[in-house]
Amino acid sequence: MLQPRAAAVLIATLFVSGCGKTITPEEQETRANAQIAKELAFTSDPLAPDEYLPIQTDEVFHPNMRGIWKARGYGYVFEVSENQLHWYSHTTHQSWEHTPDEPLDMMFAVQQPSGRRYIKPYPTESAYILEPLDALPARFTEPPAAGPSATLDRIDETMSELYPFFEARQFDWLQRMAAARSAINDDTTESELFAVVERLFEGLDDGHTSVSAEIDGESRTTSDAMSSIRAALEADFASKQETIERADYFGGWSDRLFAGIKDRLLHGEGKTAFGENIMWGKVTPQVGYLLVRGMANFGDDDQLVDGLKRLHQQLRRIFASFAECEAVIIDVSFNMGGYHSYAMAFASHIADRERYALCKYPQGHPDLLQKFHVVPYCDKRGTVQTFTKPVYVVTTDATVSAGEEFVLAARAFPHVKIVGVPTQGMLSDILEKPLPNGWTLGMSNEIFLDHLGQCHEVTGIPVDIEKQIFNIEEISQIGHADAILELAQEIVAE
Repeated sequence: MLQPRAAAVLIATLFVSGCGKTITPEEQETRANAQIAKELAFTSDPLAPDEYLPIQTDEVFHPNMRGIWKARGYGYVFEVSENQLHWYSHTTHQSWEHTPDEPLDMMFAVQQPSGRRYIKPYPTESAYILEPLDALPARFTEPPAAGPSATLDRIDETMSELYPFFEARQFDWLQRMAAARSAINDDTTESELFAVVERLFEGLDDGHTSVSAEIDGESRTTSDAMSSIRAALEADFASKQETIERADYFGGWSDRLFAGIKDRLLHGEGKTAFGENIMWGKVTPQVGYLLVRGMANFGDDDQLVDGLKRLHQQLRRIFASFAECEAVIIDVSFNMGGYHSYAMAFASHIADRERYALCKYPQGHPDLLQKFHVVPYCDKRGTVQTFTKPVYVVTTDATVSAGEEFVLAARAFPHVKIVGVPTQGMLSDILEKPLPNGWTLGMSNEIFLDHLGQCHEVTGIPVDIEKQIFNIEEISQIGHADAILELAQEIVAE
């Protein structure tokens, strides 16, 4: 399925009547839907259903989900009876069945009056829009081909039909695939085949697109994407590896990075939560600082609703501590992504009002466009509690995935400026497809657009204020704390 790192359909629009401010009739109309999102991700798809139900209860599938359903743009078909679910992937000429365990805990909804079905793995995460099929095509029940050629065939057809970014990445897929086919035969071993697949994907530079495998007990992946920070670190380590172990080098650099934040930026008075996934304090009495290392690990990732509640409670306390500040810096300069709903939760605490933030659709299907709005955080008493003074979001090309979704949402607010260098440009969710030999193909297949209708996949989200956050030329010196201190001083001087 799609990896739930940045999935995007939310169950309802937040109702904020009585939040202590005047609401126009137009705003009232958009906010008069279900209250379920009130303590969740604070984002909404105005066209999505309000209520999601378990697809299965006591091993019996809900009557409204029985039938045969196709998820256009994702190459999925679901065949659901009273007691069984069969899950298939397909391309134009191929089809194969998945193992049945993953979709069983999914949620579903029926949109009225259209009758369109939505399914999603979590109440606050991504949904697939389903369309009915009259019958399961006969080829879906035929045994799939096996062997090295069959593996390449499935990779080829899946990528050719569902991957949107060959042109943007200047990648000649047809030429690469022709070379790969010429390098294999029926006697090609697994290890040899993986080497061929590595060459096939070499230079694509898409961290959300790769083939993963386990060969002779070793986990392997084809991904070669890395940020400029990581590339500089790898080069610096290569020059020192005769004198230091890899773990010691990278661990030592990371320790010095966080020591700079704790001691220099926050003067030894910073606070942390969620295993140091977030860190906050004041750089100066006028400038607050919030570091967000990832959009995950705010609790059990299988229990996102509980994690979101805990995150919102913590963010409410953090932004309350910034009440007397003139501005806040939110640092996502090395944010490795996670879940859409966590990213939107952060955005909700700096929202001045409900605003359209972003949209997405799968490759080749703009008719399946889904729009998302961020709504201001509102406590249980109905009081809006958001920070609407100047906010500076710090980014680098190590800001990826759901970290970039937060940046997309934040830049829709007029009091927010993006500072640093463009993000990595790796927004699409990961669509996973099993391969005949037990390997897995993961791939980008969605096109995300910002509130102005611009796509930033590959190129990265642009900044309002250019600033080098890390010292790429002398990466051992890090540079991060100096850059943030300089930014804080510039904010105070404005």
